[in-house]
Amino acid sequence: MTKVLMKLFPWDESQRDHYDYYELKPYPRYHWLEKNLQKNGGIFYTPHWRNLQNTTLITATSQITPGNLAYLHKNGRVKINGVTARLILLFAEKYNATLRMFKPLKVGEIIHYSLINKWTYENKLDISMVLASGDGNRTMRYLSDVFDLSHVMLMLPCSGELSLREVFGILLNVPFFGYIFICTLLLSLIHYFVDVIFDGVRNYLNLILNLKIFPSLLGQSNDMRPSKWNGLNIIYFLAFVAGLNISILFSAKVNTLFTSQPQKPQISTFEELKKQSSLKILLDAIDVKDYKEWLPTIGRAYISSANTSYVVGKRNRLDTSYGYLVTLNRWKFVAQQQNYFSHKLFCTNEKLQLPKPPFSIALQENSPYREALNYLIHRVHECGLSIPWYSSTFVDMVRLKMISLEDPNPEQEVRVLRPEDLFWLWIILLIGYGLSTAAFILEIYRKYRRSNIIINN
Repeated sequence: MTKVLMKLFPWDESQRDHYDYYELKPYPRYHWLEKNLQKNGGIFYTPHWRNLQNTTLITATSQITPGNLAYLHKNGRVKINGVTARLILLFAEKYNATLRMFKPLKVGEIIHYSLINKWTYENKLDISMVLASGDGNRTMRYLSDVFDLSHVMLMLPCSGELSLREVFGILLNVPFFGYIFICTLLLSLIHYFVDVIFDGVRNYLNLILNLKIFPSLLGQSNDMRPSKWNGLNIIYFLAFVAGLNISILFSAKVNTLFTSQPQKPQISTFEELKKQSSLKILLDAIDVKDYKEWLPTIGRAYISSANTSYVVGKRNRLDTSYGYLVTLNRWKFVAQQQNYFSHKLFCTNEKLQLPKPPFSIALQENSPYREALNYLIHRVHECGLSIPWYSSTFVDMVRLKMISLEDPNPEQEVRVLRPEDLFWLWIILLIGYGLSTAAFILEIYRKYRRSNIIINN
């Protein structure tokens, strides 16, 4: 009990109208203090939390950024920064309290936030230096007012650019070859009928592949065959127009895709992640327990590790071997860091957000510090202190080389095409040589049979 008023009745009947009031003061330890109501304007219960009288509060930090950052200052002392940590430090400064770590603070020793909150609920800590969410098991008796409306999301490695070999796969696709095939077949068929009807020439190979039409569609020059029907020139003109259209569109696509190579398809939903078995989400073993109801939505697309430092280290280094679970504040760090890169390493979107309630500060059940902390949280929001705290943490992490602004994949200088880049062109060239060789052999065979028929006759 922190709001208790004691009234002492006098033994002497002559002083029965005079009463002594004593207030129970909780800080720095419980003691009775005589109360003069006239000086206090008749206020019985003053807000004790406005001055904690140098009370020692037990706390703990996780050293997981951007909420908590501990580093060794040049003067040899350990300094603490971070959005959540600065709130607790301001709490102690404003209300005249002293913070003491539950465990000796070692720079670089990462403790999962769930473990720290568990210590608080077990009354080992007075106030935690990490965020906690109201998961239904903990009521408002254990939590402060909302400090962070951040949500939890997945950040996944961005799909890289297509290689030049894959770009040719886009250029030389089914519609491209289909257009050439249909134009070749129709114009060859018309040309064949003209040859038969007006010139009496029968060459069944021209039904499918006419050597006067096909080169024109590919933008190559060829001589026109003289004919008794002048309308044959119209067919050659149509072949020229079709070939010009193919060449222009192909050149435009080549210039566009070679200048700015397109990206591979990006995983944007949980369902796509579930089907993309090659990509795994690296989770802390504690997170696996906390999100066990959500994990079935991604199937087996995750691996867990009991080493929190390993998981956090991989995420801080932006290791693209895995995807990671992050809060919105942490994603802001990554997004700001990627502004200095030529290509983004990680991507996310609204469809990759997880259902998670707002974040508060964990306290002991019915903590006497809850009223003071709630008051401070609302004042911090009003003043916008979270923004400079966030920026200060980012600058410290860059200075400590915990965040690198150096581009891991700098843009390469323009280079000439190599033979392996033209893989599909070589394949098409070999196919063309093969077809021309087959046509040449068929033509020789046809002339050989005709000569034999003439000799036999």
